[in-house]
Amino acid sequence: MDTESSPTSSIQVSIQEAQQNESANGSTPTPSTSLNRQTKQSTSPKRKRSETIIMIFVFCFVMNAFNGQKIIQSVSSSMEYYYSELTDGQQQTKNKTEDTAIVITSSSIPSHPSTYMVDMVVNSTERLIGLSPTAPIFIMIDHFRYSNFKDIPPELEERINSLEEYTMNLLKQHLTNPRIHVIPASKNLHIGGSVMKAMYLISQHYPTVRYLYYLQHDFFFFKDIDHTALINVMDMYPNTINYVRFPKRAPWRIHRGCKNATDITYNTTVRSVDVSGSGEVSGDVDLESGDGVNSEKAPPQPPSDPSTLTLYPTNAYSDNNHLVRFDWYKDTIHSLQKLNRAPEDPLQKRAFNGCFQGSNRGDNIVGLFLYPDMCIGHLDGRHTANAPG
Repeated sequence: MDTESSPTSSIQVSIQEAQQNESANGSTPTPSTSLNRQTKQSTSPKRKRSETIIMIFVFCFVMNAFNGQKIIQSVSSSMEYYYSELTDGQQQTKNKTEDTAIVITSSSIPSHPSTYMVDMVVNSTERLIGLSPTAPIFIMIDHFRYSNFKDIPPELEERINSLEEYTMNLLKQHLTNPRIHVIPASKNLHIGGSVMKAMYLISQHYPTVRYLYYLQHDFFFFKDIDHTALINVMDMYPNTINYVRFPKRAPWRIHRGCKNATDITYNTTVRSVDVSGSGEVSGDVDLESGDGVNSEKAPPQPPSDPSTLTLYPTNAYSDNNHLVRFDWYKDTIHSLQKLNRAPEDPLQKRAFNGCFQGSNRGDNIVGLFLYPDMCIGHLDGRHTANAPG
């Protein structure tokens, strides 16, 4: 098998031939020739070093020529593997299958650093029957207003420490759970700002989300909610239902009606069961048991078909727990402009105007409906300091 001679051996042969030719030339050297030879002899070590450097350079060049393609292929293969790992991670982050997300807002309350209340809210999302078990949950931790603490530095410091400890407790519980994202704030955002911040993150990382549950940190579900049926009916009425409010008190006590909107009855997929089994749990709930301590009884109602539920149109917007159409909600909250406040006040006025004033203002909102059952309990985070944990 023929082999190619390397450029380094060719250079060596050429040098040897030149030296032999010079020795075979029998001419008498001239003074200039003698001087040149003396110079060559005197610089021989330097020349040898130069030749060695040249040979090394040529050797490296040849190796690169022979093996360069292989090296490039190897490096390219390594880079492709590296970037494929990054891409896989991005695909996992940008979940393209979830259609519903949950946002829970929380803020500084006396029971911190206990996470008991928000834990009850998170756990109660298991009552959203049919909701994907990997639906993302964003727990927003809002800062407080420094204006509340004028001339009270010790209390301010205590609140800061409690809020930080609460944040750490949440992170310790949920940091390795890919479903739950704990998002602290470095300034007071209030409900509007916290929700808007969460929705921007959801848009970026869960681009297929179409629906959103908004939950407050001290309102938990005590009764099963047929998530599948709710999404089905919202899909059936894409231009009619934008918002479904979950009542904390008897639904018949919340104002119904909006223009010519009619009740919407839909088929259920599960039977609803409440915590106590009584069906009469009210907004005030015992922290230890989760049971209602003040029950409200509705006026006598005709027996209802358990295989159906009815959504009632309402003009009563509330920041209490609700399910919304994601794009509609994002546009509505963004339109507030001033976000560091509770959306309830301005949106209640817009809902009333949209239903009864006949105004053509572009910021009026319609499509609000009321869930037919009292289904959330209130832990009263603002005034409760003795939460377990």
